[in-house]
Amino acid sequence: MIATYSIPRGVWWLVGLYLFVAGLFYLCLANPSLEGDLPIPMYSDALMYETMAKQAVNVNDLVGLSVNQLGPYLILNALDFSHDAIFALNCLLFMVSCAILFRIPQISPLRIFALLAFNPLIFFSLFSLNKEMFSLPLVALMALYWCEGEVHRRFFLIAILLSPLVRWQLTLFTLVAYGLAARWNPLRKLRFMQILALLLLMSIAIPLSAPYTTSLMDTTRVAALFDYAEDRSGAYRFLNDLQMYPLGYAIAFLPKAFHLIYGLPSRMYNLFEWADFWNTFVLTLYATMLGVVLLVVLCSTRFKLRDNLIFMAMVYLVLFTSSPVYAPRYLLPVYILLTIVLSRRTRPPEAKRPELSNASLQGASGEHLKCL
Repeated sequence: MIATYSIPRGVWWLVGLYLFVAGLFYLCLANPSLEGDLPIPMYSDALMYETMAKQAVNVNDLVGLSVNQLGPYLILNALDFSHDAIFALNCLLFMVSCAILFRIPQISPLRIFALLAFNPLIFFSLFSLNKEMFSLPLVALMALYWCEGEVHRRFFLIAILLSPLVRWQLTLFTLVAYGLAARWNPLRKLRFMQILALLLLMSIAIPLSAPYTTSLMDTTRVAALFDYAEDRSGAYRFLNDLQMYPLGYAIAFLPKAFHLIYGLPSRMYNLFEWADFWNTFVLTLYATMLGVVLLVVLCSTRFKLRDNLIFMAMVYLVLFTSSPVYAPRYLLPVYILLTIVLSRRTRPPEAKRPELSNASLQGASGEHLKCL
């Protein structure tokens, strides 16, 4: 029997008001920016996706090791390149994500909505085509599964099937996460050991994959935001070079993750450079919120690897920090998972088994659900 959840109507009124304000913002500022009538870029890769979709000849132009534009290509053609239709679709995705997150056991709908709504990356992602808005409902589905287990296995399968339309790395993450928590994994109860094993495995795999990823190391996006005048990437380039040596990633992981999360907030003096609005304003404030949320979780009693959401956030961080591209927005799923942890009214009860696949309802009343 699946427990039912009562969601206060007031929260949905707030969601509606939030999207109404977003609609006014879209009409007055965001759409003119997309059309080129406002010299402030309130988007990330939207125009690049449009150019790619018009020029793509075959599937090799859309999918590869360093590129995955199949999802944007399909959406743009389905919506006839309409900015208005894309905005409407993003609003729908946000509402669906909220509906999924509100069903998570012991969640405070108001708190999780506030933490999502005031994140500038999520707000500005409503206005244009981007992968972040499509990753939001997928991560929400996976989080619901990790909290309730087999009750929502079908949702997890949906997330796996749709994840290639976002990033192939997201598909890798879902499969790795599932394997780490599976009953057949002999280390499933030793979560810290699993993190270390994953880190060592990647430290070996990254140098072996060097012939296929070397070209990525030379992209200008690697150095973006940290060396405007010179075409170099400083500390981040050094860490990228370090991880290309055997076991180098095991050394580079922590400083690289710290750089990704706290690098942009350290350049707060560039916040109002309107010509690079997305990078200097949107991403800087988003990274600041991510850094604050991470610090709050780390300094609280909620940071326990036996919590599925904390464990999966750490697995995601280990996997995606390996990217040579400096892109803090890739860590949005970490932010979502940590905000769920902070939005629970009470800490989840101790689980008899840490494996995800055996999570179930606890007690006849269905009031407490395993989230470990």
